[in-house]
Amino acid sequence: MAKYTVSLIVLLLLGCGTVQRWGRGTDLEKSTHNYGIAIRWGQYEVAKAFIRDSEVRAETLSFEAFKKIKVTSYEVLRREMSEDQLFAEQTAEIEYYLEGYMKEKKIIDNQIWEYDQKEKRWYLKTGLPDFR
Repeated sequence: MAKYTVSLIVLLLLGCGTVQRWGRGTDLEKSTHNYGIAIRWGQYEVAKAFIRDSEVRAETLSFEAFKKIKVTSYEVLRREMSEDQLFAEQTAEIEYYLEGYMKEKKIIDNQIWEYDQKEKRWYLKTGLPDFR
């Protein structure tokens, strides 16, 4: 009987690690999805809330410049999480145009996300997209 109890405890402990890792994956999915929505709808101040270090590409955080950018498409092309599930890389294709111009542009936004274990949330390390 004790043998089965020990086996059960070990399985439960291993399962907790799996659930925690699964939870981080789900949290990443939610964070990147909500970030994408904010970019898609031009809510750059909301998107900035996903960035921990406000000094990241500080020159791009002038929201006046972003007001003229109209995103027409935001598509995630790839997402990979590190084995320890503390880092993730995501590549998104963003199509947009500048208000007043009739030419649509496309950029590839390579993002690095980091999980903060204390705050239990994901942060974007690479800053807002570099619209040119």
